[in-house]
Amino acid sequence: MIAFIGFNGFSQKDSKVADCISLFEKDPEKATSKLKKLIDKAGDEAKYEAWDLFVEMKENIYNTKLTKVGDSFDYFVITQEFNRLSFARDSLLSGNVELTDGEIKYYLNEIDNEQTILDNKAYAMYADEYESYLFAMREASLKSKSVRADANMRAMYFDGDPDTMTADTAEIRMFGMAYDNINTGKLEEGKTVLDNIAKAYPNSYSVNMTYYLYYYYKEQFDSSKMYLKKTIELYPNQIEPRENLAKILFGEGNTFRAKKQVEVLMVLFPGQDMKNYMSEILFVEDKKLAEKRLIRPIFPNQIGLNFPMEKNHWKDYQEAKLKVEAFTEVTGIIKENDVTKEKYLEMYSWKRMLEKNRTKKPEELAFAYQMEEAGLLDCYVFFSNYHIDFAAQAEDWAKSDENKERTKNFVYKYLVELAD
Repeated sequence: MIAFIGFNGFSQKDSKVADCISLFEKDPEKATSKLKKLIDKAGDEAKYEAWDLFVEMKENIYNTKLTKVGDSFDYFVITQEFNRLSFARDSLLSGNVELTDGEIKYYLNEIDNEQTILDNKAYAMYADEYESYLFAMREASLKSKSVRADANMRAMYFDGDPDTMTADTAEIRMFGMAYDNINTGKLEEGKTVLDNIAKAYPNSYSVNMTYYLYYYYKEQFDSSKMYLKKTIELYPNQIEPRENLAKILFGEGNTFRAKKQVEVLMVLFPGQDMKNYMSEILFVEDKKLAEKRLIRPIFPNQIGLNFPMEKNHWKDYQEAKLKVEAFTEVTGIIKENDVTKEKYLEMYSWKRMLEKNRTKKPEELAFAYQMEEAGLLDCYVFFSNYHIDFAAQAEDWAKSDENKERTKNFVYKYLVELAD
């Protein structure tokens, strides 16, 4: 029997949800479809735990498909061919081939094209499950406060390693050996190798984060915190080191210092997973985070994607894209133009919607109008109403230290309340 984490938010009386879980082992697709119908029927009243469970089911289906693909003969053939091409690339770049620079460039381009074809073939083997899983997370993030959806999307798109090690095959292999040893309990063997790599790359993100793991596994938390702090100093906009430091500090009861890390995290990535950390800290202080987020009926405007038009004020939001799409990048960053000085498609769309409805002032936009008047509409949009679809815009906006500080002030002044 599969134990779903998302089921923790339900009581015994949620028998229909329990039925979906019981059915999942026998027929995953049918169980997931049945749960989605229950969620759609509940509408805005659907529990976020139900959305978390839905995402978890889709994740399970996707991972099962990945395992089947990885074990298949067709995937084995693709992998072997890809590796053969990689070996050919290494040979061309070694300098030991009797070819002109032009010929080497030609063959490297041919290899790139062939590897792209192989990548596409491999992706096609699990594309349906991946797209379905991704859409489930995007929808859950749009229509609920799903911690799981935002956490999983962050892991997929934002938890990259800004490694400073050069692409030297021997050193990369050495690091891989050190990392694997430490993660499989061979701590001292791993550290010996890691120490050698650290002599050449003392500021490597991966090296310092692996030192953190080593000391964490040995339960030497002062040393593990030291390496996390060093990594944060070197890479202040990376989420993982701050998140792990906040967890350790919170576990030690050092709420004040944990809070300082979470304040930065919730601006770097204002997803529900980060807001949940803030909610846990505020709970200790007998407070709560009331983010005043709208459960919007449509996905955010995106260049290259069109959705059916709404009939209410959200139609004005959607139509705003038509005004600026000719000079807007796929990320939603608006290039210099004669229509607006606004840099972000999401902000431009909100401002157009508010302007078009200033006389009627729909009730759900009341707080948005209040924040517009206070000069904090951007904080409200990029924090309270954050969605992965405009993550690139929010990330660019949050690079400003001024915007980081404004967001923190916005949260404490307008969103933090006394607990019920």
